[in-house]
Amino acid sequence: MSLTDLNHMLAHAYHHGYAVGAFAVHDLESLSGVMAAAEASRAPVLLTPDTADESHWEMLLPAMEAAARRALVPVAIQMAVTADPEVTARAIRLGCNGVRLTTREDSFPRSVQQVQAAAALARDCGVASEAAPSPDTVSTPAEAKGFVERSGVAGLRLDLGPVQSETNGSRKGRVDYSRLKQVHQSLGIPLSVDAGNDLTEDQYRRLIRHGVAAIGYRIRLAEVAGERIRDNCSTDADAMAGISDAVAAEAEQHMRSWGSAGRAAEVLAQCAPWQPAEQLLLCNFGEATEGDMETILARGEELLGGIPGVREAVGGAVVAEDASYRYAWRVRLCHPQALASFEAHPDRAAFANGRLHPEAQGCLSIPYRHLGGGPATSQPVPATPAETPTGKVPPLDNSNQRDLA
Repeated sequence: MSLTDLNHMLAHAYHHGYAVGAFAVHDLESLSGVMAAAEASRAPVLLTPDTADESHWEMLLPAMEAAARRALVPVAIQMAVTADPEVTARAIRLGCNGVRLTTREDSFPRSVQQVQAAAALARDCGVASEAAPSPDTVSTPAEAKGFVERSGVAGLRLDLGPVQSETNGSRKGRVDYSRLKQVHQSLGIPLSVDAGNDLTEDQYRRLIRHGVAAIGYRIRLAEVAGERIRDNCSTDADAMAGISDAVAAEAEQHMRSWGSAGRAAEVLAQCAPWQPAEQLLLCNFGEATEGDMETILARGEELLGGIPGVREAVGGAVVAEDASYRYAWRVRLCHPQALASFEAHPDRAAFANGRLHPEAQGCLSIPYRHLGGGPATSQPVPATPAETPTGKVPPLDNSNQRDLA
């Protein structure tokens, strides 16, 4: 499984002077195409579900996670969500290891306040968080610095300034490199942008020199799929034939342009894998009847499964009659870092202190983590600026040092 810690992946890109492609995925064809491009170019890749409908998350996120399991290149999954703790927790539960937090608030203080809670929840679960404030809320380098410091996010997605066309979705206008450079100087952390498809290779390189470590890409992928469907229909071919190949060609072109091609091996060697953790909760229940136990097991699943960071909670009864513990819940968490917040959560305490049934006896909890797949280096890429004395991510290779002058 090549699901990789997103904070580490972006820090690696930042240090080494390239950008990871954050490709929007709205169906299996586009997912297949993007993954084929990443494998062909040996590039790390960031998958972003392209849907605002939460009901579609349950279909897209498991498919992305399955693709990551099969991949030979590093993969991360980032979900764009409203800065709301409940929505953030649901996205994490479904399989993302990064969230982009958006806010509807129109003032700086209210936007910061809204993002804070969701960012704290993500951080407690080990999940990478970035904020995408509106240009009206964050328009200066000082505001960008204040927003990141007060909200607690690990990254910032910037609006570069070009105006989006109402006819074809392309972005026209001049990128505000001066503002980008000033924000980079102020923050010294990996930035991300949604750059559209009208920039030249030189313009992309300028973005990367000024701190951009991830480039969101959506519009052209949708156009490529539409063009292929129209061509297929005009020749009576299968309407969906060749879409994933067309998407792969488009995505691979940009992976090479952004410098991520050929980086897979070093990212896998230097960045931590994203692996789950588990906790077994064992218990006996005195004279509880079989009917009581069905209710208790279901209630335990509901209570534990609702704690942020929990992917799944399944209860069951022992098969062997002479077992020391007759009932158990298997709790799967998104990441080992989520274990601490899980243990401290009020619902976990309530579970342990008899809310399920007053006759609970001898309850025992055992945490586990998955083994293998860790970074080969003893000095992994720092996940956040807080790990450095200066509060800024230092360059690892002076030959690739970004322009901070």
